[in-house]
Amino acid sequence: MADDSKGMWHKFSALHHFSRRTSTVFSRSLVFNLITVYTPVLLLAGSIVTSAKQILSPIHCEGEGKDGLSKDYVETYCYIEGTFNLYMKQAEQQMGKNIIYPNLGQFVEGQSSRREISYYQWVTFFLLIEALVVYLPRQIWHQLTQSQCLPFDFTNLRRREDWEDKKNFLVWHMKQTRGNHEYWLWQYLLTELLAIALLTAFFILTDVFLGGDFYNYGLDWLNYMHNSTNTTISPMTARFPR
Repeated sequence: MADDSKGMWHKFSALHHFSRRTSTVFSRSLVFNLITVYTPVLLLAGSIVTSAKQILSPIHCEGEGKDGLSKDYVETYCYIEGTFNLYMKQAEQQMGKNIIYPNLGQFVEGQSSRREISYYQWVTFFLLIEALVVYLPRQIWHQLTQSQCLPFDFTNLRRREDWEDKKNFLVWHMKQTRGNHEYWLWQYLLTELLAIALLTAFFILTDVFLGGDFYNYGLDWLNYMHNSTNTTISPMTARFPR
């Protein structure tokens, strides 16, 4: 008898657990949630981390003790003015006397070209703006559906009569409004497409923000890993300032 009672208790416990998990009505897709919830959280976390870095130690520059300049003065100048990557016109000159490290050294007119890098002062603000804009479709969807949601709360039903009333009302509502939800459907599709479009646009804008040199970074890195030699410069070294 005790075993039967215990078995019945486990069955009802499992049913209760299942009903709690399925009682929430979701009006957004997984892709929409990934873009408009988790992506902004990651971007906001990145903005907070980079802002802490900017406040504590935004840049490290070599130059202390040279020509009587203090380290604080040199680092302040580097932070305000930015830096640049150096590209030699001849690959064999990369580690010549004017080059102390790949893409670093003294600029020589006619022998090298350079790409200015001044984006890192603005990374914190760029990530914050990205987080706010990517979250925008979720807020739009919430405002559009706030006045259209029906009171379908199936979590606080104590009596069978309450359950039947809710069920009958839901069936009646679906019969009465069948075929009349195209406007809501278009709202749903447009907000989904807006979220995907914004995410795609920010991939492109991020590349532009970083100087337009990262579009093929992944392919260049794979090619470097498979075909690199002792003289091959890493794509990361070539793109990120030192």
